[in-house]
Amino acid sequence: MSRISIFLPESINEYIEKQVISRNLKSVDDYILELIQQDQSFGQDLEPLLLDGLDSGETTPMAPKDWEHIRQTVSVMVENDRSR
Repeated sequence: MSRISIFLPESINEYIEKQVISRNLKSVDDYILELIQQDQSFGQDLEPLLLDGLDSGETTPMAPKDWEHIRQTVSVMVENDRSR
């Protein structure tokens, strides 16, 4: 395993410390590792979905109710992610 050093503003450092505590992590290293793993997963999961969407056929106009449904779904996903 390799080691890196970064310099952060105090406000960011305080935020990270709060995240470590709120997520019940052992260390800042665990928090950074978690963020990187989430980023990798997001990229790996998102690309096939985007390609599927592009290949899914004819498009249909989005109605306001469609956008509201999307907003609600994303809000639930964000809340679920925060509660982990």
